[in-house]
Amino acid sequence: MNRPDDRQKQIERLTKVKQGRDPQKVASALADLKKAASHGDNLMPSLIQAVKAYATLGEMIQILKGFMVPIWPLGSLKGEK
Repeated sequence: MNRPDDRQKQIERLTKVKQGRDPQKVASALADLKKAASHGDNLMPSLIQAVKAYATLGEMIQILKGFMVPIWPLGSLKGEK
């Protein structure tokens, strides 16, 4: 279900997590993740560190987006050739 009150509760939980985490640990973990991605290293240790620092999935994906390349042509999922 996607009810407005569920969405609001999730936003409140996320806000509470962000307020309770150590911003320096999050920044350090995300910097390590970026470094690992830029060097082509195994990302799992850095991802685990980021999760333990309470980095959000969105924050981690934002870092990794710059290093990802599509494995299929854009539009191919729509049946375009």
